Amino acid sequence: MKKCIAVCAAVAAAVAGAAGAGEFRSVRAAAAGFATNTVERQSAAIEYVSSAASGAKSHQSAAEAVSTLREMCAARGDEELFEKSCREFASSGNVFAARAAMSALASAFEARGDGAGAGRMLLGMLECAPVESQGVARRLVSAGAPGETLEKALLVLRDAAASAAGAGPQAVETRFERVQPEIVELLSFLGRHDEALAECRVWMLLGTQRSYQRAVERAADVMRCADRNLGRAEAFVKFHEKGVVPDGLEPLFAPPRLSDAARLRERAALAKLDPKDWNACLSACGRAFWADDPETAVSFAVRAFALAPFDERSLQRCADAVARPFMVATRDPAVGKGVAEYLASGRGEDPVALAGKILRLKEGGGR
Repeated sequence: MKKCIAVCAAVAAAVAGAAGAGEFRSVRAAAAGFATNTVERQSAAIEYVSSAASGAKSHQSAAEAVSTLREMCAARGDEELFEKSCREFASSGNVFAARAAMSALASAFEARGDGAGAGRMLLGMLECAPVESQGVARRLVSAGAPGETLEKALLVLRDAAASAAGAGPQAVETRFERVQPEIVELLSFLGRHDEALAECRVWMLLGTQRSYQRAVERAADVMRCADRNLGRAEAFVKFHEKGVVPDGLEPLFAPPRLSDAARLRERAALAKLDPKDWNACLSACGRAFWADDPETAVSFAVRAFALAPFDERSLQRCADAVARPFMVATRDPAVGKGVAEYLASGRGEDPVALAGKILRLKEGGGR
């Protein structure tokens, strides 16, 4: 099958080269004036765009080529050709073409009322490129994908988030923060609201300062959906008002600790971990935040502080990692100041002991 697809792609490229290499210099050029072209030029343009899709080197170029091919086939009334081409792209080795094709096929299946078929395509698209699949949770639910497919999608998304959690700040910003909203939305659609709120907690603990407000807003949406009124959501938003030190603990520390299979595996792995390098400790800290274990995260962060080079920048990175969960949980500058004083002089309460009092979560959450 793959050999046949490779031959077809080569033929398409050859035809495009023979019939329109000079004529079509881009996908947009091939699309220009398509409806008024001769049948021969239309065929050459379709071949050119098909070749561009199969050889795409980015998600954007693949999406553009597949979208253009859809418009061309629709103009000729040949939806069968479009779907056949997309199936070939979907089974090819080009991840960019495969993702774009499966997204298009999902839309076609949904239009026919085939929720299971649309769900299969969206799941395949997600497996190809989970980080590039914003909006996939809403599409899965809108298409009527079966529950089994939704659960598989959740596993794929969580695996993607886990791989980013311990890979450093850049991966958190470029990968984790794209995937986590999809996880929260999918859980909310599934009616697992406490689990969705716990994922928002993880988002706030692990995400960047820039995404903190997005996590707050999404958690308020989940509360409103769960309660069908604004009471708890408005109180939660008020807790996060700027310039105010709230009473009590962050409400997102009330839902039980996540205990899905991926979290259980990660916590078991972290229990055996014994990093000797400060960067490895910070990586383990990020993994512990994702594992919904802020107590352990603080332990790794304190260890990183002890092992870090004696320079301001390195020590500050570690100190920030130690203080972050306390500030998220309390929003009290005095608590953060106490943590900083201990790290600077040894006076006050050890952050590891303090974590046991402030950051301990109830057990029994997730699946």
